[in-house]
Amino acid sequence: MDNFPKYIFILIILIITTTVAEGNVKSITIPGVSSRGEGVVSTVELRIVPGDGRVFSTVKPISGAYTQQSLETAVDVACHLAGVNRKRYDFLFTFISDSYIIDGPSAGAALTLLTYATLTDKDMVSAHQARNY
Repeated sequence: MDNFPKYIFILIILIITTTVAEGNVKSITIPGVSSRGEGVVSTVELRIVPGDGRVFSTVKPISGAYTQQSLETAVDVACHLAGVNRKRYDFLFTFISDSYIIDGPSAGAALTLLTYATLTDKDMVSAHQARNY
């Protein structure tokens, strides 16, 4: 599994497209760990609309700085891989979770896959395969 992220990004590169599916909404389920050490499953939805490159997050719990940075990085990487000018779109993320706070970089790969799949209207691998790699 050490090479898993490399294979995912190679796969993404092989299916690059420049068509953005505007208004398309996709979601992904991401497992995590609560501050009490319990397993938590969160859902993240993404809608892409015409805009000027902003990233918005609506979080039913509280979002931490690491999660916000992961969103920015996910958008940057996915736009680069898809050959899309980020400044033409706004990215609207919605997190739904029973956890009080969502923070940490562990969902970064899953958020990147969600963003890429939404930009290109492609299918994606499930988050449990991409998380923490």
